Amino acid sequence: MAKQQGRQRTTVRNTVFESDDSVCLSDIEEEFQRTSASGIESSEDSENVVTFRQSRRINRICDTSESNNEMDQNSDWQNVTENDTYSGYIAFSTRNKVQGPQVPTDCITPLQFFSLFFTDELISKITTETNLYAQQIISGREVSMHSLWHNWYEVTAVEMRAFLGVIINMGLMPVHDIKDYWSKKFNAYIPFYNNIFKRQRFLQIFWALHLETTPQTGNRERISVDKVAHLLNYLDKKFRQHFVPAQNIAVDESTVGFKGRVSFETYNPKKPNKWGLRLYVLADSLSGYVYTFFSYFGKQTTNALIHPDLPITSRIVLHLYNNLQQSIPGAKGYHIYTDRLYTSIILGERLLNLQCHLTGTVMTNRKGIPLSMKSPKLRIGETVAYRKEETLLLAWRDKRVVSMLSTGGTSRYQIVGNRRAGNNRARPVLKPSIIAEYNKNMGGIDLADQYTSTYCFLRKTLKWWRKLFFWGLEVSIINAYVLYKACPNTTKKLSHKQFREKLVLDLVENIRVTVKRGEPSSSDKEQRLDGKLHIITLHPQNKHKDCAVCSNRKVPGGRKETSYICETCDRKPGLHVGQCFKRYHTMVNYKL
Repeated sequence: MAKQQGRQRTTVRNTVFESDDSVCLSDIEEEFQRTSASGIESSEDSENVVTFRQSRRINRICDTSESNNEMDQNSDWQNVTENDTYSGYIAFSTRNKVQGPQVPTDCITPLQFFSLFFTDELISKITTETNLYAQQIISGREVSMHSLWHNWYEVTAVEMRAFLGVIINMGLMPVHDIKDYWSKKFNAYIPFYNNIFKRQRFLQIFWALHLETTPQTGNRERISVDKVAHLLNYLDKKFRQHFVPAQNIAVDESTVGFKGRVSFETYNPKKPNKWGLRLYVLADSLSGYVYTFFSYFGKQTTNALIHPDLPITSRIVLHLYNNLQQSIPGAKGYHIYTDRLYTSIILGERLLNLQCHLTGTVMTNRKGIPLSMKSPKLRIGETVAYRKEETLLLAWRDKRVVSMLSTGGTSRYQIVGNRRAGNNRARPVLKPSIIAEYNKNMGGIDLADQYTSTYCFLRKTLKWWRKLFFWGLEVSIINAYVLYKACPNTTKKLSHKQFREKLVLDLVENIRVTVKRGEPSSSDKEQRLDGKLHIITLHPQNKHKDCAVCSNRKVPGGRKETSYICETCDRKPGLHVGQCFKRYHTMVNYKL
């Protein structure tokens, strides 16, 4: 009880209506239910609630019209339940682009597909920002001898790739505490992690991880968003560059679980992740490829969306489709599937002007819906349908009444399977075609979420932007796997788990320690052969070390000690002055 009292929040249901400027505060307390995207006839409604701090006030725009009776009498809606024809289908075309993967012909390994999104440029950017942030941490405190930061040295691009590989592998084998991956207990020892990083080094990189250095201004919220906005925008651009979706695409939201305190955190009690950060996604319905997305950052996100004269839910869909049009100029004939949060008559009309069809479940209190569709009296299996030009409204009852809107379908039925009765006789199941197509094509985002949640690296954190970073990493892996499966260049297809395992091995290959205990590691190859100035000096504690080049304890009398070390190299190897020092910094195989 005390915990609940300490976390009191003022919640306002996210009921977005469509009147231009009318305020309907009484509708704030109404139930707002939304049909699940994965199965209409057997799913339960969900509620979409946005959390606001107690100090914030919000006005909601009412979607219902006070003149519904007058509009219904003068409307042009025609009953097409028995006979419906539609000839306004838009021919699908992507102009000079071919549907599917847009990747080089030599792209065949998991690492090559992953590197299409996490490019060398992005890795270099993250590495630089991480080193800068680590220096800020160290310079701003007095580091004790036993501190985690006492032995800090700058991260290299090779280490950062290996760090990502370790993070991905942690998703394949989750444990309670991140430090348990380095456990030496007999029943918990996993040598992989200790052979890549020492625990202290991994935690240094993990806590120093940084994406963007933001200038100090008066707007704290803007600074906070900028920490991850660069990465998300970069990934969104790369996602659109390397894939052309098929005709059927779906728009829905994806929630990243987070329970910290941030102004744009959302709450939905019927979602698996009730508290979280919201992202709006457009995905290919067939493959689940996440084509374009943007994250919800509160007011600044709302102000950045196109068509400010429309309701926010319509602007979200139009903004995502505008991204598609920018990447595929001249595209037409796409068919967008949405759930009842977004579907409306005005959205269907705007998309038709852009030569795009819309199909989705719809709330019957939307503006423009005729009274005869509000609460139709239907028996199980019955349908009622109305058409106004290209827009079709349909209500069908199975276990309950489902209302649909489509600008690219008819009210005809189709057989979707067989259902066995009590006498075990199979009877064909009839269902309106637009509902069957909706159930088939709305699952694209659900497929992507299923992939993402299977082997996701989940850790509690107070830094919300880290959650979005790991989400971007996961989606990049999923999109890379979708490209890998669809690309004709690859012959023997790996499973999702095998794809991740091979990607991990490729990422850590250049830093993996394969030598026996007691032998010097060659994992510092990049540093010792960088061609820069290396300084040799006496050991600061006047101790002796084996020479990394000429010492060999395996043969009698082969041990060669020296009091000199390379001050520049992070390993501080022992080296004799002269030939040994030269071989170590100029040759790949330096051992005598």
